[in-house]
Formats: sequence, C-alpha cells, structure tokens
Amino acid sequence: GVHLQSPPGASNGVRRDQARAVIADAQGWVGPVVVAGDFNGRSGPREMAGAGFFWASEAVKNTAGHFDFDHVLARGLCPAGSGAAGVAKDETDASDHKPVWAVLAPCAAAPGGISRR
Repeated sequence: GVHLQSPPGASNGVRRDQARAVIADAQGWVGPVVVAGDFNGRSGPREMAGAGFFWASEAVKNTAGHFDFDHVLARGLCPAGSGAAGVAKDETDASDHKPVWAVLAPCAAAPGGISRR
C-alpha cells in the first residue's frame, strides 16, 4: 500500500520519484506484485506503467471528488476479465476518497491468456 505526497506538498516530479522508489523496491521480488493506494494523481501510476506494471485502475475516475488519486497496479498479474476494476461508494465515510478495487489473476489464467506484465 502506498500514499504518495499530496499535491499541496509536492510536485508531480516528486510523486514520480516516489513511484520510482517503489519500482526499485519491487525489482528485488520475483513473484507477483500489487501496488495500491493513494497516489495523489496520475503521474506515479504513469511512471509505474512505463516500468512494466499493469495499471488496473487506469480507467477509474473521480476517486477523490473530481480527482483520480487512487489506483491499483500490478506486475505478474492480469485483469480477471472485462470490468475488473472500479470505484466503490464509501458507505462508512471512513475516508475522503472512494475505495478502488481490482480483480486480478495469474496471466495464464486470465481470459484469453492476456499477456500483460
């Protein structure tokens, strides 16, 4: 789980640097990796997608008001079908963001054997 620096506290460049630190840490793991949380924008997920992570929540919008702050990315896993990511209504008001979810499966088990990193 991640929580990158907030927009008032840092630039997109800082959040890209923070995403690079997560990418570097994941390089030491040979199995599947899921990274999810509050990215406070799209620059961090873009950086991770460029490094081979599947951006499961790329099409998910408006997780914090009209902002797209919350995301799910994976390496070594694929979407478990169409519509395998979304945003849920927060019934408990536990956060100022809506929960984001994704259903992932090993790539060989994904429909059609989807080949994504």
